[in-house]
Amino acid sequence: MTEGLYKTGDYVELRLLSGRKGIPGGENSLVSESIITQTGADNEIRIAMPTQRGQASPIEDGEVYELRFIASSGSFACRAQVVDDLDAEIGNGFELKLISELTKDCKRMFYRLDKVIPVSYSIVEDEHTGQMLGGTCFNLSAGGVRFSSGTDIERGRKILMNLMLDGENEVITVSGRVIYTDNVGQEDAVYEHRVEFTDINPDTKERIVRYCFDEACK
Repeated sequence: MTEGLYKTGDYVELRLLSGRKGIPGGENSLVSESIITQTGADNEIRIAMPTQRGQASPIEDGEVYELRFIASSGSFACRAQVVDDLDAEIGNGFELKLISELTKDCKRMFYRLDKVIPVSYSIVEDEHTGQMLGGTCFNLSAGGVRFSSGTDIERGRKILMNLMLDGENEVITVSGRVIYTDNVGQEDAVYEHRVEFTDINPDTKERIVRYCFDEACK
């Protein structure tokens, strides 16, 4: 395995494969969310108390999970078994041992957050070049964004976006390419756009991943 593909602070999803009697495993299992608090030798990691829909979701020794690491370098999956609860009741979390090879996960590159976030943007090489336009994001990940605005944007256009993650106190600037646009307004002109981020630096990508996870856990 390649431990360098994940690190302390990375977001991780857990899907139960086998465990306590009476709790279903497999594809229909609910996904829990956590973060890595420590990495160690022998393919072992420690994670914080997992949550489901904002509520604590304890796990037990011997249970086997499918893990999905959401890191700045992408998404990776493997199987892991719970080997110690580390006094989870007092906040020490859980220890897991990775029991399969870590592979690139193409199902889900980055965790997606459904939340209303103000954005401003400019369209590159367009009549609006240099003019900042307003919009509203309603779905965000480190790979891209879905937002609405009153301006039609041709598919393939490059845009520069300011994401106001915590109001106006923290603004992250990213560049992207419009991959879909649709007029969703009835009487008023309202357009939905899907944007794929391009040339995003690792620090910015990690900041968005962290923001999405933190907001999902509130």
